[in-house]
Amino acid sequence: MIGLGLSLTRRRVRQELIQEPNGPTLDLNFLANPVIPEGWTFTRASAATYFGADRWEKSAASNIARFDHYPHSGELRGLLLEESHTNLLHNSDAAELWTPLNVEVMTDGTVGPDGANLARRIVETAGGDDASHSVYQYLSVSTSAYRDFTWSSRLCPGERTEAYVEMRSGDSYCGASFDLVSGAVLTEGVGGPNWILIGARCIPLRDGWMELRVTGTVTIAGTITIRGVVYLQNGDSITYPGDGVSGLYHGGSRLEQAGFATSHISTTSAAATRALDRLTTSNLDFFRPGDGTLLIDAVIVGVATASSACLISLDDGTNIGVSIYKAVGTGAMWSYIGNNATSLGVTAGEGDRVRVAIAWSGDWSVASTSINGGASIAMRPVPVTITQMSIGSRRGTSISSIWAREAKYWPRRFDDATLSDLTRLT
Repeated sequence: MIGLGLSLTRRRVRQELIQEPNGPTLDLNFLANPVIPEGWTFTRASAATYFGADRWEKSAASNIARFDHYPHSGELRGLLLEESHTNLLHNSDAAELWTPLNVEVMTDGTVGPDGANLARRIVETAGGDDASHSVYQYLSVSTSAYRDFTWSSRLCPGERTEAYVEMRSGDSYCGASFDLVSGAVLTEGVGGPNWILIGARCIPLRDGWMELRVTGTVTIAGTITIRGVVYLQNGDSITYPGDGVSGLYHGGSRLEQAGFATSHISTTSAAATRALDRLTTSNLDFFRPGDGTLLIDAVIVGVATASSACLISLDDGTNIGVSIYKAVGTGAMWSYIGNNATSLGVTAGEGDRVRVAIAWSGDWSVASTSINGGASIAMRPVPVTITQMSIGSRRGTSISSIWAREAKYWPRRFDDATLSDLTRLT
């Protein structure tokens, strides 16, 4: 009990060390105060979507930040910062302009995930002992070998409560079937030499809507034709006699040439691109030369990016400074001081939260880093010059797709035990 008491006392002391009067000189808490702070510059050269506190999808104009909420609960999840993605589909929300197969597409007044625009009701036609019932779209896509693609469809159950979505090229395909009530992934399938299935998941939205996602890798290079399909499913089969009245609702789909899905991008008669988000400042009134500690708390949108993704950076606008990264193509987490990289020994997955800090001495002789309450790890620091700060990128490159929750800086170096406590997930 004496040892426990001493441990709790040390914990209280360390907690007091990170409170006023020695608190952070930069304290951005996007959950408690969801605004872009004065002196910071936020840019995005296009409109973009997010979910409001009412759980309906919204659209933010160019250069307007998105403070995003969980669509199933309305809880704020942070400042949404994303790399640029393109929805390759045409008429993404208007399934009546796709190719129908044994279905009719109509509207009946039901609204989609934005609570305003009408969803499309897809109803199977009657008859056909071994018929499939679907809407699909062919797209010509230029790709390198082993490039990832993600198909997303936002569906709501009607009489049919299961659906199968698929990406197909020639005789090769990858896809998955889903329970639209529970959100369960029922089956995953892949066939032929040209696709590798990475995985499938279902994201609950509001009012019964679900976003179904399938990610796969194309193994061939060149210009290929991809057919994206949404099938109605009856029991465990996508081939069955239609009854002429049963169906489900479609509220938009996406085909992204990426290993994970991002926020919805609506299209009309051509593909559309959402620009990247950038949050930076050159106003370093909060920064003090000498000892320092930098913290970022964020949730990872997706990990399979084609480049490294920087969650936060203090640098000189040219060279790598004090930075925290996710590795190229994976969720492996790293801390940097200059070009000296330190593995954090943690691999984050899609939707995982990370809380990472770096503490350094003013003469750049000593530095440590910690993630998610783990033991501090010694770093090999080198002197760096700091003239700007970025969240979700480094000098406008190495763009992350994250929900930023907190970013803090203290003009002093925390000891290893305090640094570990600072990064503890609570």
